[in-house]
Amino acid sequence: MLLIEASLKASGLGFPEGPLVLPDGRLAFVEEYNGCVSVIEDGNVSVLAHVGGNPNGLALGADGRIYVTRGRGVVGSWHLDPPDAPAIVVVDPADGSWDVVTTTAGGRTLRAPNDLCFGPDGMLYFTDPDDFDPAGDLHGWICRTGPNGTELLHELGNTFPNGLAFDAAGRLVWMESHTKRVIGATSDGDWETLAQLAPETTPDGCAYAADGRLVVATLDTGGLDVVEWTATGTNIERITWTDGAVNTNCCFQGSSIWVTDVGAGWSAARDTGRLWRLETTLEGLPL
Repeated sequence: MLLIEASLKASGLGFPEGPLVLPDGRLAFVEEYNGCVSVIEDGNVSVLAHVGGNPNGLALGADGRIYVTRGRGVVGSWHLDPPDAPAIVVVDPADGSWDVVTTTAGGRTLRAPNDLCFGPDGMLYFTDPDDFDPAGDLHGWICRTGPNGTELLHELGNTFPNGLAFDAAGRLVWMESHTKRVIGATSDGDWETLAQLAPETTPDGCAYAADGRLVVATLDTGGLDVVEWTATGTNIERITWTDGAVNTNCCFQGSSIWVTDVGAGWSAARDTGRLWRLETTLEGLPL
């Protein structure tokens, strides 16, 4: 048994994504439709910073600031007019002030930065998949930013690289929404398939458990897929807890998993998002 109990912590949210536990105990997340980073504290949701566009992922830096992926302002059929420049921005969690970190990678303009995390080397890694278009001819990027600027680390095909994380061994792993694959970087600068998820899934954000299992938010299944690698192959177990969930991302807080859920009516309304806290038998891998 993986799930012990699920509780609804907030509703009426505008396409929530990117949950992040802050050192002071608050949970931060983005609301893409509202162009903001929000926080929940003592059951109350408030806006921390309006960063524009459609912010998507959050990561906590060693400097205590919140790093954010910001798209130009596109969620399904909703388009911000005029659009904002796609960027990595950074927010001060104390007062909500923010600055742009970069709008380019390797000299190329960012298209739709999606998710991000810090690596063991202290560098910030992020995905830039471009638009969600399974039938198109787009090139997804894995990027890295640090003291010497931002580089394009991997250029992929039309796979839509999405959530990403580092495992306990320090390997960079990312989800591909179009191909439904879990991909891992290799030591020679290439990448390989680590797991193939089911056809009905659309893998989005992810988080590692301390025992090596990977928890993946899967948009179209109403739950989370928990991937385990064993001596005999890959085992995938699904956690579900409610009807109408469209889960975009997740993060651990000890043995609890925070989940952002945009709600089944997200394309027709702007306030169907929910925030869940799951009590589980898993324990999160420390970031």
